[in-house]
Amino acid sequence: MAVTWKQRRKDFLRSGVGIKVFSALVIVYLWLVERTSKTVAVGRAPSFVTYRDQPPVIFAFWHRDIFATTIVGRRFFPHRGVTLHLLISQHDDARVLHRVSDWCRFGKVLGSSTRGGRGAMKDMRDVLLIQRHHVVVTPDGPRGPSGQVKPGAIALARMTGVPIVGMACRSSRRWTMTRTWDQFFVPKLFMTSYLALTPPLHFDRNEPLEEATHRLQLELDRLASGVDRVVRHAGRKSFRSRAADCLLARIRPARKRARSRLME
Repeated sequence: MAVTWKQRRKDFLRSGVGIKVFSALVIVYLWLVERTSKTVAVGRAPSFVTYRDQPPVIFAFWHRDIFATTIVGRRFFPHRGVTLHLLISQHDDARVLHRVSDWCRFGKVLGSSTRGGRGAMKDMRDVLLIQRHHVVVTPDGPRGPSGQVKPGAIALARMTGVPIVGMACRSSRRWTMTRTWDQFFVPKLFMTSYLALTPPLHFDRNEPLEEATHRLQLELDRLASGVDRVVRHAGRKSFRSRAADCLLARIRPARKRARSRLME
């Protein structure tokens, strides 16, 4: 039986060379998105930037927001100083994310709820309590169901006493990958990222696990629905207006730095 073009493409993307090529294309595209986009904070919770100098926390967001959140994390947590550590699955389909995290200079913790979970939990505990770095998890990963909290993040917070900070990051212009289990979002060029955070959520060991999981579920759902409302309202602006706003957001800081150098 002849091999179809679709099967050949799938085999190539699963090969070592295919992973390298596809990862390079993803990194170049994310770099372009980062250079042509801006980030707007939503809500009254502490800004993402304030956590640079704060004790470690566990950032949690839905798996579908992983590309937009990666861009925001790279922008606000550069490799010098504070380091973010990402929990990344050991499955084959996560190999691209491994290379993207290397490009962002994020730390990596390998494991998931279905493979290497105990080792990953120990590594994340060491990152939080010994290295004093932040940890980033997707409570519904790596295989779903999408938008449903699994108990792993709660267990880590109760074990370490470190609070969870829920995140929601939506792009004003994006594609939705409808054939994936989480229908994840791919941000477009000249987009605006709308980022919202919850206040630090503390989980006591005496609190029943079901109640703690339900509380985190409600917080993440509330946060995501609030950001979606902001994105729908902002989506009424024209593409030309959004592109101009994004470019000005990149040009103005450069002008300010140039003026400060002239004054020295």
